[in-house]
Amino acid sequence: MSSSDSIKWRRDIRNTITANLITSKFEKNEEGFMPHGLLEKIFENEKFSIEKILGLTSSNEDQDLLQFVKTSPKLFGIVALCQQDEYSRRRAMQLFKQHHYDDTELPLPEPFHDQDSDRTSVLATFEEDLNNTDEPIWEDWNVKEFFDAQRMFLTPRFDIRKDNEDFDRRIILPFIYKDVMPNKGTFGVLYKMEIHSSHIVGVADGEAFNPLVAVKHIIPKDKEEHQKIIKKWIKEADALRSMNKLRNSHIVRFITAFRQIGSPHNDMHLYLMFEWADGGNLRQLWRSPDMAKQCRSLARAVIEQIKGLASALNHAHNLPEGLQYRHGDLKPENILWFRGNGGLGTLKIGDWGEAKGHNVKTEFRPNNTTAGFGTRRYEASEVVTGLRTGRTGGALNRRSRLYDVWAMGCITLEFLVWLIYGPGGLEIFNASITGDPDTFYQIKQAGVEKVARVHDVAVQWMDDMAQDSSCKVGVTALGNLLEIVRQELLVVEVDYSVATGMPASRPMTPKPAAQSPRNLGVPDPKDTHTLPRSQLTVPNSSGAATKVSRTTQGFGSKPVRGKGRVRSDYFHHRMEEMVTGYDDDDYWSIGSTFRQIPAELEQLADDSRKLSAYRTEYQNTGMSTLDITEHMTIDYGKLRLGRDWTFNFDNGVASSIFQAVRKFGAGPSTASPSTAQLCYECSQLRDHIWRPTFRKLYYRDDLQSVALSGTCQLHSLFWRTCDQDRGAENDTVSFENVNSALRLNGGGDPVLNIVKDHGTVLGMGEEVQISFPELLPAGSHGHLEIVRQWLSHCNEKHINYGCRASKHRSTASGTDRPTRLIYVGEPGYNRVHLYQSTPSDTEPWIALSHQWGPDRSKHFSTNSSNVDDFMEELKFEDLPKTFSDAVKVTQELGCKYLWIDSLCIIQSGPRMDFDREAKRMEMVYSGAYCVLAASCASGHHSGFLQQRNPSEYLRMSTGVGNDANYSICQTIDRFNDHVLEGPLSKRGWVLQEHALARRTIFFTEHQTYFECGGGVRTETMTQMNNNLAALLGDPNFPAILSTAKLGERILRFQALYEQYSRLALSRDWDRPTAIDGLEQRLLSAMQLKGGFGVFDGGETRGLLRRSLLWHRGDEEASLQRIKSVNGKTPSWSWMAYTGGITYFSLDFKMYDWNDVVSPWTDGARGDTALVATARRFELRDKSEAKAKFKMDAGEGVESLQGLCIVLGRYKGDMSVDEKTHYVLLIAPKDNSARDSVVYERIGAGYLLGADMMHEEGEVTIV
Repeated sequence: MSSSDSIKWRRDIRNTITANLITSKFEKNEEGFMPHGLLEKIFENEKFSIEKILGLTSSNEDQDLLQFVKTSPKLFGIVALCQQDEYSRRRAMQLFKQHHYDDTELPLPEPFHDQDSDRTSVLATFEEDLNNTDEPIWEDWNVKEFFDAQRMFLTPRFDIRKDNEDFDRRIILPFIYKDVMPNKGTFGVLYKMEIHSSHIVGVADGEAFNPLVAVKHIIPKDKEEHQKIIKKWIKEADALRSMNKLRNSHIVRFITAFRQIGSPHNDMHLYLMFEWADGGNLRQLWRSPDMAKQCRSLARAVIEQIKGLASALNHAHNLPEGLQYRHGDLKPENILWFRGNGGLGTLKIGDWGEAKGHNVKTEFRPNNTTAGFGTRRYEASEVVTGLRTGRTGGALNRRSRLYDVWAMGCITLEFLVWLIYGPGGLEIFNASITGDPDTFYQIKQAGVEKVARVHDVAVQWMDDMAQDSSCKVGVTALGNLLEIVRQELLVVEVDYSVATGMPASRPMTPKPAAQSPRNLGVPDPKDTHTLPRSQLTVPNSSGAATKVSRTTQGFGSKPVRGKGRVRSDYFHHRMEEMVTGYDDDDYWSIGSTFRQIPAELEQLADDSRKLSAYRTEYQNTGMSTLDITEHMTIDYGKLRLGRDWTFNFDNGVASSIFQAVRKFGAGPSTASPSTAQLCYECSQLRDHIWRPTFRKLYYRDDLQSVALSGTCQLHSLFWRTCDQDRGAENDTVSFENVNSALRLNGGGDPVLNIVKDHGTVLGMGEEVQISFPELLPAGSHGHLEIVRQWLSHCNEKHINYGCRASKHRSTASGTDRPTRLIYVGEPGYNRVHLYQSTPSDTEPWIALSHQWGPDRSKHFSTNSSNVDDFMEELKFEDLPKTFSDAVKVTQELGCKYLWIDSLCIIQSGPRMDFDREAKRMEMVYSGAYCVLAASCASGHHSGFLQQRNPSEYLRMSTGVGNDANYSICQTIDRFNDHVLEGPLSKRGWVLQEHALARRTIFFTEHQTYFECGGGVRTETMTQMNNNLAALLGDPNFPAILSTAKLGERILRFQALYEQYSRLALSRDWDRPTAIDGLEQRLLSAMQLKGGFGVFDGGETRGLLRRSLLWHRGDEEASLQRIKSVNGKTPSWSWMAYTGGITYFSLDFKMYDWNDVVSPWTDGARGDTALVATARRFELRDKSEAKAKFKMDAGEGVESLQGLCIVLGRYKGDMSVDEKTHYVLLIAPKDNSARDSVVYERIGAGYLLGADMMHEEGEVTIV
C-alpha cells in the first residue's frame, strides 16, 4: 500500500469507527463508545478486512496471527487507529501475540517512567525485549493515542446475573439516556437511564428486559462518611439480591450494583440499578388525574394489588433458610407504580435502603435495632413504647417485622380513603393526621409508661367509612378490607411471641386444597392456637371510648382475631381469603360517586392545618412545639448516646506504620506462609470472603459437624467463633463482611477481621484492612514503633484537636509543671532519679496511670526518709516491673521525664505533700505529652509489657496455588471490655486520670490501644469510635459539652456520674475529691453553678431537678452514708453515699418543674441546703407503672405514706391526679421531732397526683 493510500485508508477507518460510536450520557463530559459486537462487523467488511489491513498471506505464521487477531478485535481496532502503515500494524499485533496480550489484558496500564530508559510504556518494553535494532513503532504520539483510544472500545456489558461489578473510573459506561429525578434522597440521587441493548448480558431466553432502568447514585460527602456509605450500599444491595431470589412480582427487580473506582481524586462512586417504574410511586398514583377518573371502578384491582404487596412482605419476612428481612421504611413513596397496559398496573415494594436482614429472631438478638430511622409518618407505636420481649434481658428498643405490618395498615387505610372519598378526600384525611410527630398513632402518659392508641382522626374516619353501603363487613370487599385494617393491621398492641417469630395465635378454618396458601406458593401461617376473648378500648367518632371485641364475627363467620397485630403471613392469608371465590359484582361494587365527607371530619382537617401553621410559626421563632403557651424553649438536641462502637480502618496510617516497622527490621516474617486447609465449599469462598458484599449462611448443625471432623480449618474457625459469641443458640448462623470484618448473625460487634499485608492487591476497589495477622512481641522495637507512629500521626494531623499539651514552665507558684518528675534520659540510660522542677524547664513529660495493688507491703513509694536518696538515684534494677516498663516506654518515645504518683509525691512522713499534690492532678495529666495506662498490671510488680493473649488466625489465598495473601483473624478489638471495663478503670482515681489525659496509651493483656481526640486506634490497625466514650477521650475534657445541646449535656453527665459511682476507692471519703477536677471542668465548660455532683442551670430549671433525681442502683442492697472528713456533703448528693447510683429517665420537654432553692440560688440558706415545699403523700396503688420508690437505705424501710418534695410533674393533657410526679422522699434529720424544719433525703421515686395530700410548708433539706 502506498503512503498516500495508507493515509487515505487510515482516514477511512477512523471515520468509519467514529461514525459508529454511540454517545454515553453517563458522565457530564459525554464520550463515544463502540457498541459490543459492532467492531467485528466493521472488520467483516472487505474494505477493512483483517487480511487486507495486515497484508496477510496463507502461510501458517500469518494464519496463526489471523486467528489471534480475530480473538482480539478491540486490540486490533486500537492498533488500526494508532499505526499508520501495514508494517507497523502487523508488527504491533505480532508483539502482542508474542507477549500473550489479548483483549482480556485491556486496558493496558498507564505509561510508566523507567529510570534506565527513555521508554515510558508497556508497549515500548515489548520492543526492548526483542533487542531489535529497527526503528520503534511506538513513539510518544501514538502511545498516547493508544491509551486515549482504548477507552472507547472497553465499555463493559452489565451481566444481570452478577451481584456487583467494579469499574475503573476512566471506563465509558453504556448509558445512552440520562435524566435526573427530582426526589433526591439522603444518600444520593436517582436517575432514569437507558442501557444500550448490546451491553446487557444474562437475560434468560424468552425473558423481556426493558433497557430503561433506575440508577441510584450514592455519594459519600467526605472521607469520614465514606465507609458508612459503603456499608449502606452493601446493605441495600444485599437486601435487593435477597429479594430477587423470591421472584415476587410485587418486589422491584434488582439488576446489579456497581462501583466506579479511581481517579480523579482517587474517589469511589457507588450505584444500584433496578427496573424503572414508569408510573412513579403510589403517592403519584393517588394524585394522578387519570387514576382519579377511574378509581371508583378499581376496587378489585386495588385489593388485588394490596394482596400482592402482602405476599411480597410475607416473602421478605420469611426468606428461605431462615432469613428474615424487615423493610423498615414502607411508605407510598417506596411503593413503585408500573403502569402496564391499562387499569391500575402493578405496585411493587422498592427502596430497601433501611431494610434489616436477620437469621435470628428479634427475641434473641442482643442489640437494639441498628437500622437507620425511616419515615416517621408510617412508623409503628413500638418505636416509642418499646417492644419488650419475653426473654430475660431482652432489649426494649427493637423493631420487629410487625413494624412493616403497621405501615401496610396505614397505606391500606389511605387506599380505602382514596377509593371511598376520592383523591380530594385523601388529601383532607392526610391533613387531619397531625401530631409531633404526625404518625398514625398517639401517645398518652400513664404513670411512667407510654400508652399508644390509633390516632383519633383515623378512628373517626374508619367509623364514618363503616357507615357507607360499600363498606359493610361480610357483605362487600371494602368492608372486609376495612375490618382487616381496624382489627389486624392498625393495632398498637404487639404480642412479643408474634413479633419475634414464635407461632402466632390465630384460629384457622381449613380451606379446600385448591385454595390453600401452600398451593399458592405461600408458607402456611402457623396460627394454630385460639386465645380467649378480650376487650380493646378505642375512641369512637364522638370521642367517647367504646369496647371492641378482639374476636369478632367477620366475613365467613369465623374468628379472625387473636392477640395484637398480625404477622405478614397471616395478613397475606387474609387477603387471599378475601378475594378467593368472590365473583359477585355486588361484593366488589363501590358505587359511582364518592362519599361526601362529613362536616366534622372536614373541620378536623381545618383545625389541623391551623395547628400545623401555629407550630411552624413558633418553630420559626424558637418557641416550643409542645406547649405553645410557654415563652421559653430549650433545645435538647437529638443525640443518641449508646454503647455501640463503630469499627473502621485507615489504610493510609496503616501503610505508614508497616513501612516504619519494616525499616527497623521488625515485624512478622515476610516468608509466604502456608494457606489454610479448606473443604470444597470453603475453597469456593476464598475469593469472595474479602469482598464487601460477602455473606454466608450455615445451618448450625452442618457447621458444627464439619468443624468437629477436622477437615476444614475455616469451618473450625467459624464454629469456635460462633460458639464463643452465642451464635450457636440459633438454627442458622450467618457471617457478613462489613468494613473488612465479619459480623455474626447480622449485628453486634465484629467477630473476625479480614486483613492483608501492606502492598498486597486482592482486586480492584477492594476494601480490605492492612494489618499484621499476629501482634508483635510487647516491648519489642516493632511494637513501640507502632506507638511512636500513632503519636507522630496525631502530632501532625490533630493540631486543632488539642491532643498535644502546650509547653509548660515552672513559676514561682509552681502550678504549670509537676513539682517532681523522674529523669529517665535516653534509651539504655539506667541512672534514673527524681528531679525537682525548675522555672526554666520546658521539656515534656509522660505520666503513668496504674494500680498500686492490694498488698501495701509491696508498694514502692517515696516517703520522707528516702526522698533525698531517690533524688540522687533510683536504681533501675530496684524498680518494680511496672515502673521499669514505664521508664523503657518513655525512653523509646523520646521523652526524658516521667511522672509516677507513688514516686513523685511524698506519700508519708513529716514531709508528706499528698494533699497538696493531689489538687494538682488536673495539671499533671492534662499537661502530659501522653499518659501510659498500665491496664494489665495488677500492681507495682506486675509489669505491663507482658506477653499478650494469643489470638487465632488463618492465612488465605485468592486462588488455587497462590501464596497466602490475606488472613482471617479472631477479633480482639474490644476497647470497652479491655479498657473501660478493665480492672484499672474500676479504680475511682483512674476515671479522672483518663478524662484529663489528652491522649492515652493503654497496655492490655490483649493488645495496645491509643486514644486521642480522633478516637481509638488499635494494634490491629482498626479505628474505633463511640459517642458515649468520646467524653472521656476528649483531649480538652469536656470541650465537646461547650457547644452541646442540653439533652446531650444531661445524658453525658448522668452517664459519667453513674460510672464513677460504681468505682472503687481505698478511702470512701475521697469520693468527692477523686472527681473534683472533672466536676470543676464540667461546671466551667457548661457555664453552670453547682457542686456535690449536682448542676444548677438557673432558668434552665430541669437541669437541677434531673441532677437530684438519682436513686440507688438496682445492684445495690443499700447505700451507706459516708462519714465525711469535713462533714459537708449533703444527703441529697450521691457523693454522700457508697455504692452505684442510677438517674431516673425522664423524657425531655415533657415535665413542668417545681420551685427549689439550691445553695447556688439567690436566697440560699447555706452552702449545703435545698429549700422546697414539702407535701404529705399516701400511696393508693403500688403498681410500678403508677408509683415506685427507691429508698437509699434499702427496700426494707419503704413506706406507703410519708413526706416528699415534688421536683417535676408530667405535662400531658390529663387531670393532675393522673399525672406522674417525681419526688425526693425526706425525713426529719437525726430522728428529730416531727415539726423539725431540717430534713434529709431518704430516697426518690414517682407517684400519681392522686396520691398527694396537703402541703406541709417550706422545709430545708441538708
